[in-house]
Amino acid sequence: MRQSLQNDFIAVKPAPFCYHRPTTRDEVDALLAQLPADVYLLAGGQSLVPALNSRTIRPGHIVDLNHLRNEPHHPVAEKNEFRIGPLVRISALLGCAELLTAVPVAGQLLRSVATVPVRNRATVIGNMMCGESAAELPALAALLDARVVTRGPGGSTRTRPLTERTSPRHDRVAGGPADGEWVSELLLSRPAPGTRMAFEESGRRFAATAVAGAVASAGRTADGRSSLRVAVFGAGTKPLQLAAEGPAGTAPHHLAEQIGHRVRSQLVVRDDVHAPADYRLRLACELSVSVSRRVLTGTGG
Repeated sequence: MRQSLQNDFIAVKPAPFCYHRPTTRDEVDALLAQLPADVYLLAGGQSLVPALNSRTIRPGHIVDLNHLRNEPHHPVAEKNEFRIGPLVRISALLGCAELLTAVPVAGQLLRSVATVPVRNRATVIGNMMCGESAAELPALAALLDARVVTRGPGGSTRTRPLTERTSPRHDRVAGGPADGEWVSELLLSRPAPGTRMAFEESGRRFAATAVAGAVASAGRTADGRSSLRVAVFGAGTKPLQLAAEGPAGTAPHHLAEQIGHRVRSQLVVRDDVHAPADYRLRLACELSVSVSRRVLTGTGG
């Protein structure tokens, strides 16, 4: 279960660390309960490995989840939700026909995530928990009322909204609210019948980090009011989620423009190498209004 690079040193780019290879979830629980705080979980490694190689981080311990036995490698479809384990890759979502049927916009959005090799390796939970503001999947998950199941000492579990997570460190899918916890499952709710969704993003080139993007969903509340939800990503220092409602028959452009005004007033943007802040903000507003109009008028994905 445990291998050490300190006892049998191998010259690699990262700083020396102890490597652990558990084969069950119970072994992961036990390791996290006994190891010090400088431990990271390795699943897909698309964020963690570059950080290790550049020595941006120097953990004392790496716990590799890739050798866990009897873990599903595809989403598990249930009546009201999809259950996603720690080893489900992003590409596996694209191979889940039931998910793509329930959430038609997911196909377009998932094909916009990085490149095929990255999608084949990156895990869904790792992508959700890495804290990247330009990531597409967390925006979609927010509109699907995503929840995470965390495991703690002794195998205890609890379920909480994805939005309650703290800022984790790369692929340390622990990164949770209490020491020794790690995220063992992600739960995505099925959209209610009649829900319409749309997705748009803009980047400087194919597979590049999004300069700005937005996902929207629209439906009806229990009392028949028009309901609109929008998640904005890429443009701000952190993702922004907004919601608006109006009486049945409310003109679509009224709700859409309301979302646009709120994006302009609430989104925190900054300059970077990809685009200046004012351009990001303007683009985020236009994309938010565009996807809002599409779902409200029934022309969404």
